[in-house]
Amino acid sequence: MHRVSTIYNSKGEIYSDDETINNELNEVLNLNSETLIRNRQAAMGAVMEGLRKKSPSNSWTVGILSKEIYNVTKKAKYRPYCQIVVFLLNKTLFVAKNQAKSQG
Repeated sequence: MHRVSTIYNSKGEIYSDDETINNELNEVLNLNSETLIRNRQAAMGAVMEGLRKKSPSNSWTVGILSKEIYNVTKKAKYRPYCQIVVFLLNKTLFVAKNQAKSQG
């Protein structure tokens, strides 16, 4: 069974590795309209700004990122654009964990 993934990129666009689904995301549902992309960017920007205030050096630890993911998930159950925030925080957490492994 092939698992189809839907992914957000850092520009705020949503896409899929399945061509049919990708077409539906763009053409049928219009989920990459300029307004939606800008709103996703704003949501992610707000969270990143909060992280920068907590750790100005942008050296976010696994603990900081895990806590932020927990907080966003808990508070954002039905908030617009929360899934791009969770997706990109998880992606950043993955990178931080790999860096911690390679250094430790």
